[in-house]
Amino acid sequence: MGDRHRTIYGILTDGNLWQFGKLYDDVFTQHPENFTIDRIERVYGALEGIMQLVEWEDQERMQP
Repeated sequence: MGDRHRTIYGILTDGNLWQFGKLYDDVFTQHPENFTIDRIERVYGALEGIMQLVEWEDQERMQP
């Protein structure tokens, strides 16, 4: 309940086009690039990057 300042990451896709963004407090930021399935390695890279950010933020919150 005390996570008011937690970043929320979002992904929107139709299966071919992928878009990424994040919400922090009341500010939404959309990644300036669109990703497409024909460059799947970029989609996987973006997904991995989000997972790393979430893990890093969780570790930071757990520290006293």
